[in-house]
Amino acid sequence: MKDARDTGWLYLALAAAAVLVVVLLLRPGKPPAPAGAPPPLPEMPVSTSTKTGDAKPGFFQLQLVAGDGRAVTSCRVVSLESRRVVASFDGASGGPPKVDLELSGDVQRLLLLPEDPALAPVLAEVDRGQAKYGPVAAVFPPGLETSGVVVDSRGEPLAGVAVSAEIPFDPDLAAKDGPFTELPRKGGTYGFNESVLSVRTTTDGEGRFHLDGLPASVTKLRVVHGKSRVEHAVSEAEARIVIPDGAGK
Repeated sequence: MKDARDTGWLYLALAAAAVLVVVLLLRPGKPPAPAGAPPPLPEMPVSTSTKTGDAKPGFFQLQLVAGDGRAVTSCRVVSLESRRVVASFDGASGGPPKVDLELSGDVQRLLLLPEDPALAPVLAEVDRGQAKYGPVAAVFPPGLETSGVVVDSRGEPLAGVAVSAEIPFDPDLAAKDGPFTELPRKGGTYGFNESVLSVRTTTDGEGRFHLDGLPASVTKLRVVHGKSRVEHAVSEAEARIVIPDGAGK
């Protein structure tokens, strides 16, 4: 009688073990590695910062890149459609040079204004279809500088004279006039409309001026004194710009 009971318990134990094996085989997950196989590699974590729109649907990522390899420290992003600052990047926060922007319209025209005078502003035209599939890179060209003095016909320095460099976005639109929106910048202001960016400053008490952050395409300076407008070629040498007698009255 005892042998029969022992045999029954043995059959029950074997049945339970078979059920456990079936449960383990059917449990979702990766199958065990075969004997002698190397240990599996750990799964790579997915970062939403590298995928456009993952963190915020309807947005895209604009990556800020300097053409000469330097770091982009800070930048303002202006929408030419709304004429306002829609995003900004501050490198002091320690994050990567990028901004997240909302998708709106088929093509967005964005004016990127770096704070570093060694970089020049750039116009980014972002296609909606392009922006949906990954980050869009905006590359800043090197910024040039020019300086000089503005004097009258007797050689006396003129203070408070407006000096600017104009950067057309499109030669076909360069002749299109429109009211300018102004934004402050170190040492002067930016002025822009739908077709032109103007980098502006004024002469100091000694008639001197300095402009930086200019792209290589800038070839002329515009000097405005009252009703007089004088154009002067940009060169590496310091400019000496003479305002004719009677101008500015």
